[in-house]
Amino acid sequence: MALVACGKIDTEITKETPKYVGSVIVENDGPQTFGNVGVQVAFDDASGVMEMKILKVRFASMMPRMDVTIQSVPFVRSVENGVETVAFSGDNIIPFAVGAYQSKYIVTDLEGSIVGNRMEFSLNFGQYPTVYSGVM
Repeated sequence: MALVACGKIDTEITKETPKYVGSVIVENDGPQTFGNVGVQVAFDDASGVMEMKILKVRFASMMPRMDVTIQSVPFVRSVENGVETVAFSGDNIIPFAVGAYQSKYIVTDLEGSIVGNRMEFSLNFGQYPTVYSGVM
């Protein structure tokens, strides 16, 4: 099993990076939905990987909100009927949150897409299945 902990992306995520805003559903003792979650994405077309920054997310109702970064996610761009699509997937990626890599919450089964102004993805944060849907 290969683990990915980091990889430098040429394009940095800044406050000006466009943001998708939507909801996260986490399976944690039953499904819990948390709204107003932002996601920013930076693409490095030369290497074919992107970085995702999930903003102000939480995975349990008593948990404080935090930013989580998932690095080195492979992606492929395509255009169909004049609409750009970005498909992405990854497995065994160690996310970065609260100042450190969080190996307890390793990202597995990440699959998603960006079609037009809509982003959707699913993944597991450790043992917690998570689904996101948002629009720009």
